[in-house]
Amino acid sequence: MFANILTILLIGGFFSDTNVGAIVLGKKNDDGPLPKAVLEIHPLLNFIGTINNKNFFIERIKRTQVEARESCKAMGMNLAKLGGQDELNFIAKQLRPEEVTAWTDGEYVGGMGIEEFWWREDFSKPNSDFEMAYGMDTRIGLVTYTNPNVAWIVPYQYQSAQYYLCYF
Repeated sequence: MFANILTILLIGGFFSDTNVGAIVLGKKNDDGPLPKAVLEIHPLLNFIGTINNKNFFIERIKRTQVEARESCKAMGMNLAKLGGQDELNFIAKQLRPEEVTAWTDGEYVGGMGIEEFWWREDFSKPNSDFEMAYGMDTRIGLVTYTNPNVAWIVPYQYQSAQYYLCYF
């Protein structure tokens, strides 16, 4: 069991949030802490890792944000609600190059800036430390956007099909 998981303990000060818990990185083809029955139904679901006591998964099937939210719920999880830039950076480092964008639970409520979104799961506002990029005329949902140098939260049309992130 321990041969398949690499654990890194963070000491306060590494991230700006001193309450960051243990980080567990998922290995290639690691199922993570999900029942085998869920993984049999969702063979393209992969464990990304654990940060801040949250287990993150990516489903390598493209769906709209609404479909992604429903799929996560059907697996007993939620579409990803990111706690801050530290979680986004952690996830970005685990994604494959073709997974440039992935749905989160962020939903547009009006205006400009991260404060104009909420997490649909509980209607809370995202942490203000996110790096945010714009570029879409219709800002409805939030996706992660990554390249080798940076990770952002980006507004995106919710009807667009993307990979998606679930967590519990």
